[in-house]
Amino acid sequence: MLEKIRSQIRQPFLDISEVSFAHKKVQIIREEKLCFGMGTKIRKAFGLLDFLEKEQIKKVRLVGALPGNFLSAYSFLLSLAGLEIEVYTYNRNSNLRTANGVLTRNSGTQVFVFPTKKECFDSFLSKTDTEDSDVFSVPEYGFHISALPKLNEIWENITKQSPRPFLLFLEIGSGLSFLSAISFFKNTSVKVVGILIGETKDRFQKNLPAYLKSLHLKETDLGDYLLLEPKQNPKFGKTGNTGEKIKEVYRKTGILLEPVYSYKSWNCMEDLVNLQNDFFPSETDRNSDWIYLHQGGLLNHLDWTFDRKTPNWNHVV
Repeated sequence: MLEKIRSQIRQPFLDISEVSFAHKKVQIIREEKLCFGMGTKIRKAFGLLDFLEKEQIKKVRLVGALPGNFLSAYSFLLSLAGLEIEVYTYNRNSNLRTANGVLTRNSGTQVFVFPTKKECFDSFLSKTDTEDSDVFSVPEYGFHISALPKLNEIWENITKQSPRPFLLFLEIGSGLSFLSAISFFKNTSVKVVGILIGETKDRFQKNLPAYLKSLHLKETDLGDYLLLEPKQNPKFGKTGNTGEKIKEVYRKTGILLEPVYSYKSWNCMEDLVNLQNDFFPSETDRNSDWIYLHQGGLLNHLDWTFDRKTPNWNHVV
């Protein structure tokens, strides 16, 4: 199975669909089709796997939220590669079971579940500081330089398939994909638009030096970018009444959104179509093509391909 998944990300062309937001056509890069909807995180995980194999590391330590996309994607892929995996995770709602959580529990060699994030990270950091030099502790969200080569493959393929000047839209999230993009597209006609989901502009800019240091980058390595704050439902993890819109988009386009990131970005881009003269002062930017990177993270929400009357984001699997 590992090689089958690897062959997915080695395809020479990206899967792209075109949709219309009013008068604006938008190219959607369909990363959500990778590996059960895990998307771009699988590419990043392969970057880490390449690093671990080069360093001959056989054991890793992961940390993060049990319902989250990061732990499920990384633990699943690394377990397929035969690595020993210690998972330190937290689940604030002990009654909540998700597809991500089930996969993480089944993929980890040892899984330690804590009721709070603080207890989880305290335990993780104490292990990182005191034990086993042969165990590699993966930073939260996989925020590691090893992800950059695999992300660069996406940007290279985009430029091959979209030769015209374009604006690249993607969520900032942890910031890893966003920083990779603005570094790659420095000194090009491409401008990157970061959609702030679960992050504020001030906080992102305050944390930027630390993010760059983690990736061995400097501010001078970055190209042009814009930060876009969603007006509708911007808080991370708060989904509101999103079910009908997600099902409508899926019926019309065949594109499945998830409620935390891509749904909010979709709404944000729809709103921006009518406001772009205010947001983009440059005529070049206003006339550029739009490309959106759908990064996936669908595993908890694949049941939304079925037509159900009652939304239930906490579907038990």
